[in-house]
Amino acid sequence: MSDRLENALRFLGYGDPRSARLWFVGIEEALGFEKPEDLDRIVKYPFTAYDGCAGSPTPVYAIMSQIVTGLLGQSWEDEWPAYRDRVLFSSGSEAVQANLYPLGKAHVSTWPQQYTDWLGLTADQYYAWVADENSGRFAFIRQTRSESENPLTICFGTTVWHDFTKCFALDESLFFGYQDVFRFYPEERVILTPFFWTGGKKGMTYARVQKLIDLINELGMNPYMESNQQESGHVRK
Repeated sequence: MSDRLENALRFLGYGDPRSARLWFVGIEEALGFEKPEDLDRIVKYPFTAYDGCAGSPTPVYAIMSQIVTGLLGQSWEDEWPAYRDRVLFSSGSEAVQANLYPLGKAHVSTWPQQYTDWLGLTADQYYAWVADENSGRFAFIRQTRSESENPLTICFGTTVWHDFTKCFALDESLFFGYQDVFRFYPEERVILTPFFWTGGKKGMTYARVQKLIDLINELGMNPYMESNQQESGHVRK
């Protein structure tokens, strides 16, 4: 049981952290584990690389690809499908995705009975374990991000902004807000956004994607611009 919990704790998500200058952090996987043995076989490393996400129907990968290609200075409305299909999360690519909570569920507010059966945890015990300041999931995310030199991190999911702020120790930090839709922490290089879907009043429409890209550039938070400046010897002071 402790090994399964440790496996879940240490698997963060997808992509190549060696090359990624941007982290996306979501809430949790949409699908849960089907049997306890799935937790025995989970990847032992924080991230695993894919060869792109060809044809994926989820708007999450589409919006991620729109943001990355836009920050790269490409015509993102045209370029994002090819980026998603062939590049997103591949070895040597620009971004990774992590999840705040390690156990996938159909809805964030549910707690499948099988998780209690497999792990001996109630929902309250699970979330307390996730948030433990010294040994929990949040601490591991912060440690791994620090080891990657604190890349720009975009956290998506308004309903758990409170846990994002706890995870990245932002409670006492100053932020710049935009219409209750985005929250920017320039010093900590963290951004809070709505969930990556296209519907509803706070959905990530094309207009909001473009606004996010524009504000990241205006606030000097574009990690790819920073990299280009450093490589060319023109570092902004």
